[in-house]
Amino acid sequence: MKKSVIFILLFLSLNGLYAMEAGESVGGTFPYNQLPAELDCMVMKKVPQDVFPIAPEDAVQDIAEYAHGNMVNSVAVFPDGRSVLSGGHNGKVKTADANTGNLIVEYDAYDNMVGSVAVFPDGQRVLSCGAEVTGGLGWKVKIADARTGKLLAEYAHDRLWVSSVAVFPDGRWVLSGGYDGKVKIADANTGEVLAEYAHGDDVYSVGVFPDGQRVLSGGSDKKVKIADANTGEVLAEYAHDNEVFLVGVFPDGQRILSGEYLGKVQIADATTGTVLAEYAHGNMVNSVAVFPDGRWVLSGGYDGKVKIADARTGKLLAEYEHANKSAWVWAVGVFPDGKRVLSGGDDKKVTIKSLRPLLLATHQLKDPTLFQFLLFKRLQEKLLQKKDPLLIGQSDRNTLEGMPDLKKLLKVEKSKSKTTNPIWRLQLRRGADDAEPEPAAGWPNICSVV
Repeated sequence: MKKSVIFILLFLSLNGLYAMEAGESVGGTFPYNQLPAELDCMVMKKVPQDVFPIAPEDAVQDIAEYAHGNMVNSVAVFPDGRSVLSGGHNGKVKTADANTGNLIVEYDAYDNMVGSVAVFPDGQRVLSCGAEVTGGLGWKVKIADARTGKLLAEYAHDRLWVSSVAVFPDGRWVLSGGYDGKVKIADANTGEVLAEYAHGDDVYSVGVFPDGQRVLSGGSDKKVKIADANTGEVLAEYAHDNEVFLVGVFPDGQRILSGEYLGKVQIADATTGTVLAEYAHGNMVNSVAVFPDGRWVLSGGYDGKVKIADARTGKLLAEYEHANKSAWVWAVGVFPDGKRVLSGGDDKKVTIKSLRPLLLATHQLKDPTLFQFLLFKRLQEKLLQKKDPLLIGQSDRNTLEGMPDLKKLLKVEKSKSKTTNPIWRLQLRRGADDAEPEPAAGWPNICSVV
């Protein structure tokens, strides 16, 4: 029996056209959506490495880029997805069209450098932190009008660098952390500090939970801390092996994300700190982000790469180089539609890319059968790499039925061949592999409430 099953498996993987014939030859239809237990340990673990990570040219495609003028430290996306925000070493904050890269607004926020930027939920204000040297060295957090750059409110940290900022979901409060070891919560309209807590050492990154009741921070003490947003009381803390450079919160508020100095990205339970998944970025992680549906995470680091991983398993799905292969990636972000990403680095550029359809469809490989993996791999090779149609048999046709999002991208035609078993011809639908352009940005729309 074992030899027969292996023969069927090899025959299927080499020639999907006659999968049903192989099944019928052993007295029935082969169970295409259920891998035989005796093959599971021998084959299943080897297949993901053949499919992932998806080749860069198959995973993303360029939309736009723009020059920031100096190293880019931070990026953010406006709520409507039409514009992006960046801050860098030249002290400038810039807003650009997400489709063209054309600059919309640019202003001098600081006379030294910008450490972090964020956009308010209403899209009408932007938040930043940075350093100023005029009149004595100072480290400030500023709220400004998104259309003009006009300063609306500000407050200061006691000393040293302010490294990270975030906006609360309702837009009433802002959060900041710095090398003075403090995390501060302030009124977004007045800049008045409402609460604060001592993280214990340099704070590198901060984040806000979706309910607005808790905040988190990570720093050089190798810890992630969660605190009450109203009182500043530390509710929990979790230890890491190395300094924690980045933190983030998943949309469900039940998981947190962190990136370490030595390149490890972790997804953990927000209540217990239990590590649920992790992956190695390959070098120091400078920035992390969570996709809107919480399914994937994005990271960028000193290796010059942007990586996309499955948040449930930590499996690396795709990776690509930033605009300049030798550039360190300092900042990454995800658009609200979950179909576009952006990054900024020490090459002084911000790049915007769209995720290609077959990458977007990989969530259906969450608990894949061997045959889904094999079919997906063949689709990659034929449709994307070679640009040729793919011919499949009945078994692969049945497998495709279990991958509806992937099927939507394909034109499936039954062959007119007079063979005993039916054959289908698969091709990408026209425009399925092209980025879908968003409406052109304009200030009257950028500031609309989404």
